[in-house]
Amino acid sequence: MVMIYDCCIGNFDGVHRGHQKLIARTVQSAREHGMIPAAIVFDPHPAVFLSGKSVPLLTSLEQKKKLLYQYGIEEVIIFPFDEVIASMRAEDFLNFVLNEMEIHTLFCGTDFRFGNRALGNKETLLNSDRRKFEVEVVDELILDERKVSSSVIRNLIADGEVEKAVEYLGHYYEIESAENVLPPEGKYLVEVNGEEREYRFKTASKVRRLSFIREL
Repeated sequence: MVMIYDCCIGNFDGVHRGHQKLIARTVQSAREHGMIPAAIVFDPHPAVFLSGKSVPLLTSLEQKKKLLYQYGIEEVIIFPFDEVIASMRAEDFLNFVLNEMEIHTLFCGTDFRFGNRALGNKETLLNSDRRKFEVEVVDELILDERKVSSSVIRNLIADGEVEKAVEYLGHYYEIESAENVLPPEGKYLVEVNGEEREYRFKTASKVRRLSFIREL
């Protein structure tokens, strides 16, 4: 049996509340039309590939997948972000990659970009006369008069504003290695093995898996 998807697409770093809005719409549509709710994820993150160096992120691929499943996605489709994908024209990515998938409706955010030099955007998808699937653009989420985005949350965590970051994430901020964005040294309320406790975080120490709740 051929599996047909309602898909959302993006980098999904942090799987924050803006992403969750996109995911919820995808899952809702899939249930209405009898499709499989799926997420297309680029890995490594384009920022990592294009810079050629390690870039601290909110979530590893495994963390990202866990959260996507948690919010109702049933299949995560990994697109390797490599030289081929990075150099592909937006029109070719649409025609020779997306059109070859069994997609019923593709959901993207207002700032979605794809193709060489990120020249493809929502208008490219909406205006194409060659695409074989429907497209729906989901509006961004605004909190505190600013768009909820991965970059905003990364900056909040780096500045020690963990409670605000957690509000924007919609879940505790879990770190598992030094490759995650790390907060400054200080005292935080964290969750470890299902228990909340005070924890003095030191950047010089070996990073352990724990979930930040708020700064103290």
